[in-house]
Order: sequence, then C-alpha cells, then structure tokens
Amino acid sequence: MPPPIFIWHSNYRQIIKKCCIEYCGPQLKNPRMSISKLAGNLGYNDITAFNHGFKRWTGQSPSAFQKKILSE
Repeated sequence: MPPPIFIWHSNYRQIIKKCCIEYCGPQLKNPRMSISKLAGNLGYNDITAFNHGFKRWTGQSPSAFQKKILSE
C-alpha cells in the first residue's frame, strides 16, 4: 500500500507536525490529560519547548487549544 498522499509532497518537519497534531487533538479532548504528561508522551523533557512547538504548529498554546476543544 502506498504511503498517505500528504507524505508524497511533504518534508520531514511537515510530517512530524501533522503526526503531532493528529496525536495531540484526541489526547487534549480528555480533561484529565495534563499538558506536561502529553509533552512527556511525545518525548519532550522540557514543557516550555513543547509549548513553543505546539504554538508554532497550531497558532495557540496547548492549554488554549484544550479549552477550545472542551468548550465545543
């Protein structure tokens, strides 16, 4: 089976970004999921680095993203 179409026209950073966003979305729907635990699950030792990366990927902080998802 060929890889998903987004991989054909993507670079490494774009693929990592897409995978992280796809992983984080469902995780942040859980109101008991802490941002630090999510960061650790993705291999971040520093929550500040995760927050910075998440904001770069989505345009908002993980906590703002979680609040938005939980209010919908």
